[in-house]
Amino acid sequence: MSQMLYQSPAIERLGIPAYNWWNGALHGVARAGVATMFPQAIGLAATFDRELIQEIGDVVSTEGRAKFNEFSRRGDHGIYKGLTFWAPNVNIFRDPRWGRGHETYGEDPYLTGELGCAYIKGLQGPDPEHPKAAACAKHFAVHSGPEALRHQFNAQVSKHDLYDTYLYAFKRCVKDAKVEAVMGAYNRVNGEPACGSKGLQNGLEKISKILMSALLIMIVVLAVHSFTLSGAGEGIRFYLIPNLKTVKEVGFGNVVSAAMNQAFFTLSLGVAAMEIFGSYMGKYHTLAGEGLRICALDTFVAIMAGLIIFPAGSIPPGNSQILQQSCYTKNHLSAKIELFRLLFNERKGDFNGKSNKFYGTYKMDVQVSHCICNDIFNHTSLCEFHQGKLLLHLTIPFEEKPKTNLPSDNLRYYRQRKQMTTRQLAEKLNIVPATIVMYENGKHPIPYAVSIKLADVLEIEASLLYDDFSRFLAVPYTEALKSVRTALGLSQKAFAEQIGIVPSYYYKIEEGNRRPSRKVYQKICAALEATGRQTSLLWAQPLQ
Repeated sequence: MSQMLYQSPAIERLGIPAYNWWNGALHGVARAGVATMFPQAIGLAATFDRELIQEIGDVVSTEGRAKFNEFSRRGDHGIYKGLTFWAPNVNIFRDPRWGRGHETYGEDPYLTGELGCAYIKGLQGPDPEHPKAAACAKHFAVHSGPEALRHQFNAQVSKHDLYDTYLYAFKRCVKDAKVEAVMGAYNRVNGEPACGSKGLQNGLEKISKILMSALLIMIVVLAVHSFTLSGAGEGIRFYLIPNLKTVKEVGFGNVVSAAMNQAFFTLSLGVAAMEIFGSYMGKYHTLAGEGLRICALDTFVAIMAGLIIFPAGSIPPGNSQILQQSCYTKNHLSAKIELFRLLFNERKGDFNGKSNKFYGTYKMDVQVSHCICNDIFNHTSLCEFHQGKLLLHLTIPFEEKPKTNLPSDNLRYYRQRKQMTTRQLAEKLNIVPATIVMYENGKHPIPYAVSIKLADVLEIEASLLYDDFSRFLAVPYTEALKSVRTALGLSQKAFAEQIGIVPSYYYKIEEGNRRPSRKVYQKICAALEATGRQTSLLWAQPLQ
């Protein structure tokens, strides 16, 4: 539930820092120290100038990102310090008594749509893959005062006026400006909560009933199919018949506690949905009754999921080829334990969860099987023998090769091979863990200088962590672009048109005010290759 509020705490195991979603920028960055303030939105609307409004949005987001970077460097993730700006306000201002009317662009829907889109484009920037900030159009919908009664007043509006006047600007912001978020209004609209309209009942809810019914049917079909697979009986027995010996070792209280924790976690995901749909629930339904239905349905789906997975995951003993193939695809420790058990053809052995060791009765064919396992699980330790039993160490998990040769995938692979968390790796480099996460997700290219440090810590070749794009950014790229463009005898505008990007965007790249994305870099390479030139021209100096 904490992640559903505006003040989200950090998720340390994922390297995600705390973040406060509440920030304003209606006419400049609000409440976070000194900032450039432009006229209120109502004054900006009087200019009737789209380009000016977009430039103002660009300036505001530049200041906001600079503030965000500095606050993040200090570890300050408080209110008004994020990049999610709750702006613009595209409500229609028709009542002069509304105290927040100056936040809007006036009473004209068309002008509001035009200027709202321009401001959003300025805030978010030209690159949808790397937005400067996230805009939020508000308040959806028919939110025009009175401010003191905004949590309870009922806005009466005709269907024609609703679509023609109050929804037009929001439609433009979503379809044309690709706004990142929309804030719901606090009031009612024609007697219904603005955030819980019967439009859901008449549209989304009907579709959801059909899709949920289809999903339940598919679950049952998959379960029936799993029952027909070879070795399904063993999987069903493992799933449904409790191992009392293991329960005794772990402790009955610990087992019940773990089960209840999982149940509460799973069911808590439905709390938000219950709160949302409860706002327009009919008189023939109660919150308690709907809660019981959710619990019953969730339990049914969980049981059926087990009946799908465990029969399908069981492998008949004695088929080493099938087993080897499965070992490469199964990546969960529980699945590996089951595979080892089946490989040994030993049904009396136990897995000690506390010591991460598997015990099985020693047989001659076990040695042969163990050789196969060592070949498949390349990080499995050697066997030990204790009191006539084979002891296998499974403390190091099996790891898959990176799917691609991208620096992001290589970084994740070699970090996991070193058994380091993102936080541990970040501490070695004296950077925040979120930066490592961005590198591994491909959201941010790994700078060349950083790749050298990472390679040193991970004990690998630095060339695995950077590519041509990283080399281009390290040149620096501004000088490389100027050199290449001059050699081609092209102006900035002509070069931008040849590349296929907006000239104003290219100006900022060459001037060093905007870092090019990987997509833009690929366009530049394609343009060079079309002229018969090598892309290595983009590297003004070789990297050692």
